[in-house]
Amino acid sequence: MITFCGNRFIIRINQLIVTLITDFGYTDPYVGSMKGVMLGINPDVQIVDITHDVTPQNIDEAAFILKRSYSFFPEGTMHVIVVDPGVGSTRSIIGVKTDSALFLAPDNGVLKYIFYHHSVKVYQITNQDYFRDHVSHTFHGRDIFAPIAAHMSRGITLDILGQPSENYIKGELSNPVVEAEHISGEITYIDRFGNGITNIGGNLVTGLKKMQIHIKTTTVKKLSNRYIDVPLGEPLALIGSGNTLEISVHQGNAAQQIGFRVGDPITVSFE
Repeated sequence: MITFCGNRFIIRINQLIVTLITDFGYTDPYVGSMKGVMLGINPDVQIVDITHDVTPQNIDEAAFILKRSYSFFPEGTMHVIVVDPGVGSTRSIIGVKTDSALFLAPDNGVLKYIFYHHSVKVYQITNQDYFRDHVSHTFHGRDIFAPIAAHMSRGITLDILGQPSENYIKGELSNPVVEAEHISGEITYIDRFGNGITNIGGNLVTGLKKMQIHIKTTTVKKLSNRYIDVPLGEPLALIGSGNTLEISVHQGNAAQQIGFRVGDPITVSFE
C-alpha cells in the first residue's frame, strides 16, 4: 500500500496495484510482454487488466474507460494507459499524481478527465536509467511504460523518474448544454451491449415530470428504472450505473437498432 508524506508517496515494497488499459487486444504477445517485463523487475507486483480491447488508437475511448474505472481501486493504485498513436514521436510520457492515485500515460489527452476533476502534479518521464536497455520505436509499452511502472511498484518516485511539467495536453471535455426548454448532449461511449452512454448527468433529468428524449429518428418519452420496464426489443432511456443518461434496447443492441455512433447528438426536451 501507499501512504502520503509531503510531496512523496511512501510505498511498502511489492504492494502497489498496477492496472492496465491498452488497445493491444488479447491475440498478440504485446500484453504478455509488458507483464513479463514488470514481473521481471518486481515478481510481487499486482497487475490488474481493466481492458485491452480499446478500439485501436482511440484516445477518447480509453479516457472514458479510465474515468469509469479508476475510482473503484484502492488508494495508491497506479493506472497505466497505453493507447499511443504517437509512439516513437516526440510526444512525452507523463506520470501524474493525485491525492489518491498515480497515472502513467502518453501525453496525448488520455488523462483529460483526471486533469479536470483532480488537483495534479505532472512529471515528464525522462530518466532512461529506468527504461529497458534497448527501446523500440514502436513498443514503448514494453520498453518504457512497463519498467517504469514496475520500478514505481518497488518504491521509485516520480521526482526520480523525471521532472515536473506544466506543459502537457489537458484534452477537451464535451459537456451538455442546458437551455430553457431542452438539454443538448451527445453519445460519448457505446458498450459491448450496444448501450449508448451520454454526457448528460442523471441529476439533469431525474425528477423531470415530462420529457422527450430524441436521438436519430427515435423518441423516448420517459425514464425507465430497469431494462425490463419496456417490452422486448423496445428502446428505453435510463440512468445507468455511471449516473448518466443512457439509451438502450431491452435485450437488444441500441446502437445497431437506432443507428447512433459516438459523437451523435441527443436532445432532452421538457416542459
